[in-house]
Amino acid sequence: QTMNDIKIGIVALSLALLSQTTPAQAQDRWSFDFRAHGAVATQDEAQDDSQGGFGYEATFAFRLYQHLGVYAGWDWSRFNALEAIAGPDVDMEETGYAAGLRFEHPLTADSRTALWVRGGATINHLELEDVNGDLIDDSGHGLGWEAGAGVAVRVGGSWDLTPGIRYRSLSRDVEVADVTIPVQLQYLAFEMGIRLTF
Repeated sequence: QTMNDIKIGIVALSLALLSQTTPAQAQDRWSFDFRAHGAVATQDEAQDDSQGGFGYEATFAFRLYQHLGVYAGWDWSRFNALEAIAGPDVDMEETGYAAGLRFEHPLTADSRTALWVRGGATINHLELEDVNGDLIDDSGHGLGWEAGAGVAVRVGGSWDLTPGIRYRSLSRDVEVADVTIPVQLQYLAFEMGIRLTF
């Protein structure tokens, strides 16, 4: 009898907790972001391995708590490499994955605008391509990091505009003509994105 009472109590408590979750809270925990960016390299001029670039990113996120969630996604960026790496007319691409935590909080309780910050790890690799698009070298994937901030503005329904700025850092070695060259890629990405929450 005691065991049955415990089971009934657990079921009743579970139902009570579930009843506290409104449909709006039960939904809207997932989101999908698509972001495009222009990038500016920030490393010292003497060690500058890249000029400006551009790229895009696709990310899924899951809201763990009211203002805190996790994200994971795939990204691609293309940079114009300096002659110091592999000669003229060589482009460098950074491709890979990002994952981390995102904190977002509305300006006021009923505001359509929220501030967000995010930070996490990247697992990316660098590719050097010649003027014909042929691969010169692939660095292999390695660990880097990123941090960013911005705003989210509700534009209707479940859609938000999500402009922001992000800093990224990645260190990899590339090989050109049997010579190993360390590449320190550090840049600011100025982003414009759109997000669907569901």
